[in-house]
Amino acid sequence: MTIELTEKFSFDNNNKKKAKVETKQGNDSSKYYKCFQNYYHGHNSLKPNPQYIGDVGTSYSHWQLRDLLDVDQSKGKLYFRRDDSVREISRSRDGEIRSRKTADTDFAPKCFSVGSGRAVVYGGVMSSSAKAHSSGIESLGSSDRSGKGYSAKNGLYGFYSMETGERKTVQLGDAINNAVTVYAHGNGQNKSYVCNNDFNLYEVFVGGGDRIALNSQIMCEPNTSLNNVCRSPTNDKLLTVTGDTGSIHLVDTSVGSKIGAIKTSHDSGFGISYHPNGSILSTVFQDGTCCLHDIRNYERPLAEIKSTRPGQQPGAFRCCKFADSSINDLLAISEHAGRVHLFDLRNLNGTSTKNHQVIVFPHALDQFGEYMKPCKRNSSLSSIMEGGEDFDESTHYVTNIYGDSVPPKKAQSEDTEQQNSCMSFTAPLVYDYDYLTNVNPKLFKNYAYQPPSYGEYEQQDYFPLPEFNYPQWNNEENACNQDSSPFSYNRRSSVGPYMSDDYNSGRRRSSVMSAVSMNSRASRGSIMHSRASTSSYDYYSDLYSTSNNINGEIELVGIDWLDNNLLFAGQNAGILKWEVNTLGRRSFGSYSYV
Repeated sequence: MTIELTEKFSFDNNNKKKAKVETKQGNDSSKYYKCFQNYYHGHNSLKPNPQYIGDVGTSYSHWQLRDLLDVDQSKGKLYFRRDDSVREISRSRDGEIRSRKTADTDFAPKCFSVGSGRAVVYGGVMSSSAKAHSSGIESLGSSDRSGKGYSAKNGLYGFYSMETGERKTVQLGDAINNAVTVYAHGNGQNKSYVCNNDFNLYEVFVGGGDRIALNSQIMCEPNTSLNNVCRSPTNDKLLTVTGDTGSIHLVDTSVGSKIGAIKTSHDSGFGISYHPNGSILSTVFQDGTCCLHDIRNYERPLAEIKSTRPGQQPGAFRCCKFADSSINDLLAISEHAGRVHLFDLRNLNGTSTKNHQVIVFPHALDQFGEYMKPCKRNSSLSSIMEGGEDFDESTHYVTNIYGDSVPPKKAQSEDTEQQNSCMSFTAPLVYDYDYLTNVNPKLFKNYAYQPPSYGEYEQQDYFPLPEFNYPQWNNEENACNQDSSPFSYNRRSSVGPYMSDDYNSGRRRSSVMSAVSMNSRASRGSIMHSRASTSSYDYYSDLYSTSNNINGEIELVGIDWLDNNLLFAGQNAGILKWEVNTLGRRSFGSYSYV
């Protein structure tokens, strides 16, 4: 694993202004940055009604391994990692979003995968805190590297069957296991592949009961730790593997060896994804580059997609996923913190801004979701549990990020759902790639969501609609102004704590949240009835003045697709769900609102 990126990326005001002049779209605002989701962008790629699933508490255990969402398309379920468990989230018959513990692991997994045969596999490394540390567990073999600075058999690999409840943990590999996958292999059998820092790719058979057997191990490249593995959806003998170099390795499992490599000049490959047709391969690298190759002729990439923050740790690409439907032809790519690229494959060489949009997951959105949670609580939802707790089963609130299009009348009863429906997050989340890269790369820095004050509307029949404070594209002076707030509510500017540029400040906040959570529960009942008060804002500001974000953007844990919905999760936060506009993408015509 690469430990640290040392190259820094600078962007002074002069460079920003120059970048705006030199961009391909130029200064013609009639075709530049038309990206707000309620109009142009909603027609081309996404519907205008995203939702936020709060209190999920997704988490990572290694700062580079951020592929920690998985889905079961056939059953409509999403899986995520939290602490020492893998959890399942789904919609119940009564429409509520619920999660439950699926696999209680013996260690904090660094990676996991859920197979179509209801099998869960997970990998990690031995540590003093692991439950398996002193249990004398079985070993599946070693790569004979104990004399090269590794303690032999230090990797951990676990398996859990959702059908039978059987579970087993073994030692596999000499170092940390960075990625695992599992595939049904017939007759209740499963085949699993494991990438280890000891340079080896392991093939493991998982049979009935708790039988786990090592079938083979393959070294793709000498002295190169392996980071990820993916099997072709149309050829179950073809594996693609990435590691701590720019090479993309092709492995034939029928012969148990590497059969080819795609050479690139990039730094440390991580996420891998195949298009459902099995021909197009996407690979992301830590330097902020995504390469698209035709696996049938991979001499040159079909396209290269760049991060909005190349060379910076927050802009490192970690994960990529093709939409699991050939009609969509969309690729999602996650940066280390706060940004998910949505790339349209239907026009790879096109220069139109609609082919490449970026969805931002700001820290303020999680604040908004937390603020909305008390509004969701009424007599029928009084049993909602805190997602941060380690309950075996939890119910999660769902917030419509942009509320209803027309504000309803103020509720005259205890039912707060009607009041809640007119509340909206007060900034757009979908931006043009060039804008976030060249004009305003720190759009959400120093800002937090400020709850509205209803004091002046107490005697009125209607709550006011939120006012979107869009950047002024037509104003050359304002276009490059990073100090203008992206939030506005009733002409009151938002304020928030200063967040350090230092990446090391963005470490995990679980211990901080635990302390805050214990003190906060007693006060939440009063906050339900006083959201407009200053103390209410102070509470939420204090609650989120912690370090799970970088420059105001949440660190991402993973991305995936479920049906036609793009899902991505934040560290110790919730899950953002955005539905693709499949009907609009079927249309050949094009128009936009201006």
